[in-house]
Amino acid sequence: MMRAALAILLLIPAPWAAGQAKDQRGLPPVLRRALAAANTLRLTGRRTVTVLEDGQSIRHEEIIMRDGPRLRIEFPSRGAYAGQVIVEDGKQRKHYLPANDEIRILPTRREEALARIRRWARNGKVSTEKGARIAGLPTVEVVARDASGNVVQRLDVNPASGLVLRRRVYSATGSEMGGFVYTKVNLNPEPFDPSLFRIERRGAKVTTPWDELRRLAKRSGFAPLGLPESTGFRLDTARLAKLPGGSVLLQTYMGPGGRLSLYQLKSAVNPERLRRQAKRGVQTLSWSADGRHFVLLGPQDQATLAKLKAAVGR
Repeated sequence: MMRAALAILLLIPAPWAAGQAKDQRGLPPVLRRALAAANTLRLTGRRTVTVLEDGQSIRHEEIIMRDGPRLRIEFPSRGAYAGQVIVEDGKQRKHYLPANDEIRILPTRREEALARIRRWARNGKVSTEKGARIAGLPTVEVVARDASGNVVQRLDVNPASGLVLRRRVYSATGSEMGGFVYTKVNLNPEPFDPSLFRIERRGAKVTTPWDELRRLAKRSGFAPLGLPESTGFRLDTARLAKLPGGSVLLQTYMGPGGRLSLYQLKSAVNPERLRRQAKRGVQTLSWSADGRHFVLLGPQDQATLAKLKAAVGR
């Protein structure tokens, strides 16, 4: 289940908002086409999602229904995630987990996607190459590089529709660490039943990431501290992880500038170790309070991280 959550977190293409001309300067025409089409595309299809976990490439299949900003993802009946359903309406995401009869309420990925595009445009490190034919459709490949010229992502976009048919994400050392590719797509589906983009189930437990944070903190002896939504950041996931120095309560947030992580530890850790394990272009800020140790990690600048530090637990 955790693997599915990580795959969804990293790989679902968000409904990027169009009309943000100032955010699109420096982007190639095919990527601007993808942005413009994001809120109008209608399709059904299947895609294979890949996530690198413990050095192994883990794959699963997804069944996609998309109607502009609305999205529904189902999983094959014989797969590891059979019965799970995800829907988005452009404002929030709901994820149904049949094993627990639980509906998780999550934020969308819109702001993170926009922040990523802003960084690409500012760096001017976006180029295009001839793309492969994917799911029977021609593509142009968009290559995004960091300031040093290292490839960060490759997107294969169908220029006629603006649909991103393949996405590949690369680690700091250049290895492919995840992505998705469509194997089948229909760009002219019949009208969708509106109920497909809703999850309504009587008796199901409805939870939020804050519920999970409080549960994990109580179980593991951490403080249930995080960033309030007044900061502009919304809690997306909370989970326990292991580091050489001991266990850590890891929170991820969606907000201005991109995805942000907040680590809470019971023993001090070198924040540079965390930064080296993360993607390129991230900043860190660490501090201790009441015998606990915290690290903020994200693409935001140091001034922003300092303001967020003051808001933790406020």
